Amino acid sequence: MKKKSKLPVMYMIICIYMVFSAFNLLEDGNISLAHKISYALLILGPLGVTVYSVWRRNVQLENGVYPATAWCLPAGIASAVAGAALALFEAGIPGATGIVAIGGVIAAVVAFFGVSGLRNLRAKTTVVYFDLPGEECARIAKLFRYEPFPKVSVLSMERGRIAGLFQGNAPGAAHAAVVTDPKLVDELKRKKLLAEQTGEERKEFPAFLKDPDNLWTGVMLNPIVVAVDAAKWKKVREADAQPLHNLETLLSPNLVGAYAIPDPGKSEAGRLFRDGLLRSGGGELFANLLKQAGKRLADPIDYQAVFADADLLVAIGFLHDVLPANRPRQPLAISFAQGAGWEMSRLIVPKNSPDPDLSRAFAEFAATKQGNAVLALKAGLLPGHPKALVPPGSPPRAAEGLNEAFLAE
Repeated sequence: MKKKSKLPVMYMIICIYMVFSAFNLLEDGNISLAHKISYALLILGPLGVTVYSVWRRNVQLENGVYPATAWCLPAGIASAVAGAALALFEAGIPGATGIVAIGGVIAAVVAFFGVSGLRNLRAKTTVVYFDLPGEECARIAKLFRYEPFPKVSVLSMERGRIAGLFQGNAPGAAHAAVVTDPKLVDELKRKKLLAEQTGEERKEFPAFLKDPDNLWTGVMLNPIVVAVDAAKWKKVREADAQPLHNLETLLSPNLVGAYAIPDPGKSEAGRLFRDGLLRSGGGELFANLLKQAGKRLADPIDYQAVFADADLLVAIGFLHDVLPANRPRQPLAISFAQGAGWEMSRLIVPKNSPDPDLSRAFAEFAATKQGNAVLALKAGLLPGHPKALVPPGSPPRAAEGLNEAFLAE
């Protein structure tokens, strides 16, 4: 099958125009150097960052909104203003320095707040708690600044303390929370502290990602995956690495000791991996994998350090943990571990929310195709919406192979 281009035809034409324009500028001796530079900054610079933004969106290096508003747009503004100022300098028109300064300030403000952030400066803040470490919540909050949804405050909270936030209207009370502990959700549901979630978009979610009483929605999944170090694999095996869709492949004689597996007694990923295989009839397979593994991993797991081991070509673990290791210098071929377990991040809304309208708006946003992709891409998790974009480096949704009957205890 013919590979689809990452750039639409219109943008490919723009690229061709930019290349020919650049050559014409270089070869034309009748045009001054200052005029050439001003044309490049005024026309070619903004076009270049626009094309780059579209390319990033199409290869899913990041959600489309973020690169365009985070730095592509301000870079284009700064380039255009600098080009215009240089043209004014060359024409002998005073005030060009002021134009450059104003353009730089505008670009800096847009880069810091984002277009959506500027538009939503006076909007009410939606407080959403995640049971994630504080540094991860800070990163998610920063990226949310550039999204079209009004202001979101992403805060970290221990699982045990989230229940308290759903029982009062004190300052800082939650409008919503995203948690992975099913027992906490069941407790809040039993105490009748959760508000019902509705909306047409939510109907598209698979049944196992929705509460029968509409009191929670599984907006993100953190499945167990198999990651192959592509560069190391090619060097050792002298062949391009392919995603390992069958776990039994790891039991091949030439892979014994060449893979790392999370220890079910010392790792949450290991426990879910074991439980998922046991429930899908793969108990003997898990025992053999554990026996022949080159290394057993305990929490916390740093997969960059795991792959730094010269003897390890493959590693098993949570998608969220494995993805940060997928750097340009260390590409990974990632596949879902068939029949293995997974964690679900459930979106819940307090019944006594300080602003029910904000809570409802955020819940509906998180259930849309775009909003669910935003959540997943920021957190490095698999979106619950079947048509939402998956995180960069993640396997396609069609090949997920999740055991839908599996529920984490």
